[in-house]
Amino acid sequence: MLETAYRLADLGLSPGASGNISCKIGDTIYLSGTGTSFSMLTRNDLSILKDGEVTGPKPTGELGFHVKDYERNPAATAVDHNNTPPPTAVYCLNPWQPYHAIPPITPYVFMRVGNLPYVPHSYPGSPELFASIDEIKYPYDAVMLANHGIITSGSLSQAEQACIEIENVAGLHLQLLGQDVNRLTEELAAKWNRPWNTTDYRKATPVA
Repeated sequence: MLETAYRLADLGLSPGASGNISCKIGDTIYLSGTGTSFSMLTRNDLSILKDGEVTGPKPTGELGFHVKDYERNPAATAVDHNNTPPPTAVYCLNPWQPYHAIPPITPYVFMRVGNLPYVPHSYPGSPELFASIDEIKYPYDAVMLANHGIITSGSLSQAEQACIEIENVAGLHLQLLGQDVNRLTEELAAKWNRPWNTTDYRKATPVA
């Protein structure tokens, strides 16, 4: 997890102390403490959540996101939350679709992200914002928080790659605003085994 944090910091995807990251081993969650920087994160900066009790440094104020994501995606072993300019600028725009905030303009959106549901803005770290995760109707491994940032989940590698791809496609989307864009067909999602719209291709079944 520390190595993932360092790579994201080197790529400029977690400026200052704006992001937070966690991994889950068994029934224990290890997550970055409040006010920590990805570039300087150490084992001593990690809070530990087990059986509802937190030990170690004060956890990130967005602990609720991590807990909700592990509840929604039981197979996930990592959660990453970042706030960088290109995605955050896109998050200030109205979403393309409720299940995917950014139009599919690269195949990597299907390969590495799948659904990117839009979550309306609430105060960062508030119970209302955490509760809004429960209202998402679509299967997902990543979500977009309006006027805020992104959350990605899966394995450490999957969460990292999804974060990088969202950063890339958000920049492209901003450059293409106002242009006649050649969007990819949504049928491609089925080829890459990712959740799209109401269907979770990982399970090949629609979500009720």
